[in-house]
Amino acid sequence: MVSLQLSYNLDKLKDIIDERTRLIDVLKLTPSKNDTTALKRQCSSVLDVLNDQTASDITQDQIDLYNKLIESIPDKENVDLSLYRFEATPNDSMELLGSNESSRTTTSKKVRFNDDELVSYNSKEEVFKPYSDEPEQDKSHEWTTSGDNVVPLVSNKDLFIQQQQQLMQQDSHIEQLSSSVQRTHDMSLDINNEIEEQNEQVLHDLEDLIDNNSRHLNRAQRRLEIFNKAARENGPCFIIVILILILLFLLIIL
Repeated sequence: MVSLQLSYNLDKLKDIIDERTRLIDVLKLTPSKNDTTALKRQCSSVLDVLNDQTASDITQDQIDLYNKLIESIPDKENVDLSLYRFEATPNDSMELLGSNESSRTTTSKKVRFNDDELVSYNSKEEVFKPYSDEPEQDKSHEWTTSGDNVVPLVSNKDLFIQQQQQLMQQDSHIEQLSSSVQRTHDMSLDINNEIEEQNEQVLHDLEDLIDNNSRHLNRAQRRLEIFNKAARENGPCFIIVILILILLFLLIIL
């Protein structure tokens, strides 16, 4: 696990140094203070991993790669390389040698599936918990480590029972979800019916208003026709009356 973390940090450090080299050699620019701070921070992160006394899976190749990356920093005047070089102590070298030899050996795994027997794993590798939809129920699974053997305190029969219980719980959840969907569907149908009723009422009222307006327009049109007809019939008489009034007015004045 530490080796993977170190490999990730080394790759990140390599990217930072490559970008810094391109900035100086190709673009002819000076790295900013933030770039230098990021480089120093990444070097410190790698050093923290290398100085971890509990890390036994770090290889000499990774150490050499780190020192090579440090030496490849282009602007050495801005970074004190002596602060970031790493030299493995004799004890660390022995641990690295032992870890490299142990990594070449493979451990055998034997798994027996019976109803009453327990499952045993003869390996020093990390034991991973099985996937579960409800992590809170995983508290019932207790694991004990004795030497090189890791033995779970749950038999296959108990695991089968727990899986059946989980399936039953999932079925109940699905039923609840189905009932919730059904209620939502019923509510949507009710809303649809109400909207249809309201639309029908609005359309009926609109038709009544249109009919009333049509009747009013027809009545007004008939009145206009009557007025025009009366004006045509009484027009000459009206003109004669006006002329008589004008004549009387002139006689009075003269």
